[in-house]
Amino acid sequence: MIRSVLLAFIIVFVASCELFGNEADVLDFERAKVKWEQARIADYSYDVWIACFCLVSEQLPARVVVRGDSIVSATRDRDGEPVDSSQVRFIPTVPELFDVVEDALADADSIDVEYDSRLGFPEEVAIDYIKEAADDEIWYTISNVEIVD
Repeated sequence: MIRSVLLAFIIVFVASCELFGNEADVLDFERAKVKWEQARIADYSYDVWIACFCLVSEQLPARVVVRGDSIVSATRDRDGEPVDSSQVRFIPTVPELFDVVEDALADADSIDVEYDSRLGFPEEVAIDYIKEAADDEIWYTISNVEIVD
């Protein structure tokens, strides 16, 4: 009897930790997004690295310039050449990365995000959409964000 009660308690505790963990992740997301939106930054540059089983990762890392929330250039670090135009669409702007994070918070089996403390943008994002599946993971790193005049 005591074992059954203890087992039930452990199951409820673990389930509630996962629930509250997700709620904490959502609160962190909302705070970070508000911080970014309040900064009203539409023109900026950043370094990006994406690790995935996809073609765009072969073009990265790169320096990206955004104007009016649209990417105007993406330059590969390795040789200073532009990222292939067919792959630029897979590089997210900061608002688009917030959309990726929001969708993953709702649908992915696992997501881990670190936000910039000053501006709120997602610095590190690791998503595993299906834990049992191979090759569905994706990692984003955004760094050296600078406001462009």
